[in-house]
Amino acid sequence: METSVQRKRGETEYLALYPKYRRETSALIKWLHTNTRSLDTESIGDYLIFLKDCGYAPRSYNLKLTAIKESLRWVFDQSTDSMDMGKKMQLEAFLKTLKPYKIQSIAISDDKVLSREEVDLLRASVTLRLGIIISFLYHTGLRISELTGIRLDDIRENGAYDYIQILGKGNKIREIKCRRELMDQIRDEFNGSVYLFESEVWRQGNEGGRPLSRHNVSKAITKAGLKYLDREISAHTFRHSFATRLIGEGKNIKGVSGYLGHSSVKTTLDLYVHDSLELGDLPV
Repeated sequence: METSVQRKRGETEYLALYPKYRRETSALIKWLHTNTRSLDTESIGDYLIFLKDCGYAPRSYNLKLTAIKESLRWVFDQSTDSMDMGKKMQLEAFLKTLKPYKIQSIAISDDKVLSREEVDLLRASVTLRLGIIISFLYHTGLRISELTGIRLDDIRENGAYDYIQILGKGNKIREIKCRRELMDQIRDEFNGSVYLFESEVWRQGNEGGRPLSRHNVSKAITKAGLKYLDREISAHTFRHSFATRLIGEGKNIKGVSGYLGHSSVKTTLDLYVHDSLELGDLPV
């Protein structure tokens, strides 16, 4: 590295000409000037220690590291040493020692998604009430807390579908839809007076108006998954299955993200666009 870039006072000024990652390279230049350092391997190593001590998040640190590596390559390519393959190999060997933080992927793997056949088997094996809940989760992609929070006055009828106003994370309101046939089945079975999914136990000897317990529903789904599918699942598994199915069918990624109530499209991409599902294959 020390022989791959010019080691002189004007070196950092030349680095300022690097056309990409302006903010990151400017921060490096400022640190070098403040500490009266040259652009060499020791200084780069110390600067990376400085960045780690600053407590940057792994993704932010990795971006800064990428900027450093690319800018050093650019400076080398502009130097008189650019055709010296020995010096170029020294530079690349040094850059390989600069390791990024490993970031655990949040992508949803296949073992967290159910096929339609598995969902059908599960629905056919459990009680009618639990089967209806599973159908609703699978066809709407709702979180269990969103399901139990639906009030009857959140629903409006429109043709073959009922449209439901959902209060999601961060108190964000969005609207989803569900087939009228399934909604009528839910009304007939749960007979809620305030909530769409209302507790039957609470109504015995009491007035209605208490939603189903999220904990009890989740527990019943996990138990059913182990018993009938021989795998561990949760209520959220149907949300993952819903999203994966839509994206696999080529649905608009922005539309899917908004429908799920994600804070940004990036969340949807990080979770569901991976391996066989590539962003370039999807309409955006």
